[in-house]
Amino acid sequence: MSEQLDTLAQQVALRLGPADWGIGGSYLLYCHGLVQRAQDLDLVCSPHFYPHARKLLLELGQELAVVAHPEYCSQHFCRIQTASGVIELMAGIQVLRQQHLHQFVFDPLSLQFRHGLPLMQLQDWLQLYQLFDRPQRVALLELHLKQNSCD
Repeated sequence: MSEQLDTLAQQVALRLGPADWGIGGSYLLYCHGLVQRAQDLDLVCSPHFYPHARKLLLELGQELAVVAHPEYCSQHFCRIQTASGVIELMAGIQVLRQQHLHQFVFDPLSLQFRHGLPLMQLQDWLQLYQLFDRPQRVALLELHLKQNSCD
């Protein structure tokens, strides 16, 4: 699956261009060698870029139905099934925890480009996995970041 996602990531990069978006999630972890396989292609963008990005990505596949989640309150979210895998596009990420809304602000200036792909920071996805209540991913990233810190 990850080889297909490699191809899909390159297609997305060509389609969206060097704009206001970045790659995260399991594909980011895969690019850093932290997991053997990526499950899908998670893309984060700014809320103002979302409509344009969604329109361009829908040319690659078909939008999937999304079931509302009681805690995930992002401004924008869609899933797109392509021949090479699923793309999840999100913007204005917000999570409701214990009646408090936690927000993640995407910063395109923090992206690292590798093989033409705009990769998000691992620290950003540590924060997001904490918000999404994904303890295994949190532990994986905390260990990796601790082992690779400059302290």
